[in-house]
Amino acid sequence: MIPHGIDFSKYDVINENRDRHQRIENDKKIISFVGRLSKENYVHHFPEIIEKLLTKRADFLLALAGDGELRTSLEEQIKNSSFPKSHLMLLGFQDQEECLSLRKASDICGGFSLIEACAAARPVVAYAVEWHSELVINNVTGFLIDENDTDRVALVIDQLLSDQAAANRMGKKAAELARKKHDIRLTSEIKTECYNELLQIK
Repeated sequence: MIPHGIDFSKYDVINENRDRHQRIENDKKIISFVGRLSKENYVHHFPEIIEKLLTKRADFLLALAGDGELRTSLEEQIKNSSFPKSHLMLLGFQDQEECLSLRKASDICGGFSLIEACAAARPVVAYAVEWHSELVINNVTGFLIDENDTDRVALVIDQLLSDQAAANRMGKKAAELARKKHDIRLTSEIKTECYNELLQIK
């Protein structure tokens, strides 16, 4: 299996400068999600997570960047929820530069674009599904949560937002691990080795 590779040079600039995202108030802690608004990405859990997190604190904003087949149903779900809508921002599809800016401003990253989230040196909260355990290590690079356990998601988000030093430490470890496994220079070498082996077999 050839790992996915990314260019980390653009993230080096991000990690040096955590300016707030231009569309988000300075007094809010930011939890970001970048990815498709789909069932596979569990976006229908976000309103429930917000409601549970609001029992613990109110100084946060969940910002979602992306579009997808659940956009309309998510908007309806949000409309019918009781929480103040100021705690959720649907940004829609954003280009790469805007996604980088959002991750730069975030306190916590979630979702399925885990390599990019880790690369931005942010602690990651994700469900323990698919390959997530390769990058999300509990209390080291973030938190891996049992699937559908929104209570636990809200709890660990609150913990991370309350302990900036721990969050920064996990974010740094996340970036180090992502770079070790997914730097495009490394993955290109692995790809070249695989191609050479295949050519030798022929």
